[in-house]
Amino acid sequence: MKYRESTRSVEFGGTQQASFSIQSSGKMFSLLISGLYSNKPKSITREIYSNAFDAHAMSGKAGVPFDVVYPTPLSPVFKVRDYGPGISHEDMEGFYTVLGHSEKINTNDAVGKFGVGRMSPMSYTDSFSVVSRHKGKEAHYSVQLGKDGEPVLHTLAPPHDTTEPDGLEVSFPIDRGDIRDFAQAARTMALGLDVKPNVLNDENPFDDIEVTLQGDNFYFFKGKIEGHGPYAQMGCVLYPINYMYVPSRYYNTNLVIKFDIGDLDVTASREELSYDAETAKNIEDTFAGLDKKVQEIAQDKVKSARNLFEAHKIVGDPLRICRMRGVSFAY
Repeated sequence: MKYRESTRSVEFGGTQQASFSIQSSGKMFSLLISGLYSNKPKSITREIYSNAFDAHAMSGKAGVPFDVVYPTPLSPVFKVRDYGPGISHEDMEGFYTVLGHSEKINTNDAVGKFGVGRMSPMSYTDSFSVVSRHKGKEAHYSVQLGKDGEPVLHTLAPPHDTTEPDGLEVSFPIDRGDIRDFAQAARTMALGLDVKPNVLNDENPFDDIEVTLQGDNFYFFKGKIEGHGPYAQMGCVLYPINYMYVPSRYYNTNLVIKFDIGDLDVTASREELSYDAETAKNIEDTFAGLDKKVQEIAQDKVKSARNLFEAHKIVGDPLRICRMRGVSFAY
């Protein structure tokens, strides 16, 4: 996602100046990674899914699902394997180890931009594994915390020939007490993916939601998503929209509004939207044009209902919104 930069005009009267910098240390790493995420299972899953989503989108495989293995009591390991380009050994030893480096800041074809998501497992565990398959070569790595608290990349198996498809595989162990939380986070975070992951070890891998009314850039649903609605979908991520920016008639609605990547800004943790002026304006404009679309589509749905009770069962939230605006329907 393109990085939004703002310039400020600053006047100062000092005669000397010194630039600030960030000292590389275990303390700063812990602050920037572990301190960044308030909900570790959801945030780590969101980051790993987003990287897999980006890898597929940027290599022309947006319609191809990536693979997921949920942690279980018999195998308490969470694993995600994408089919993107993978990473060369040189880049693994180069930019992969640089916190804040991102090749996505100049494109809106990817949801990532901060260059910290790949290290998100370190907010939970002291080590995680990476297998990179790139241009017919496969290499195995382990990222571990060093004695000083800074992460270190270890090459376990240098690049060797493989017939496996390109892609990156990330895995890490889950404490047995956290298995359910991570498995649930994996289900919840998948709700933002139009192409669901291929879950290799679960016959019912996703929470069920039923789309009840749909337009070109929005849909209403029955079911449950953690948090409150309405939600903004950008790329593969669903973000609850702060009520300050939501018309009251849409409070607590099971509504998802789709935005193009880059339309909205997000916090560094990507747990929430960041409401700069452009983000607030895009949300306001979208809601302003939504009522008419909802009314038109709801009218067509309601025509198939025999009475008001049945109409509410079909399209409850949209019908309530229309009636709040004084719109009447014939059944």
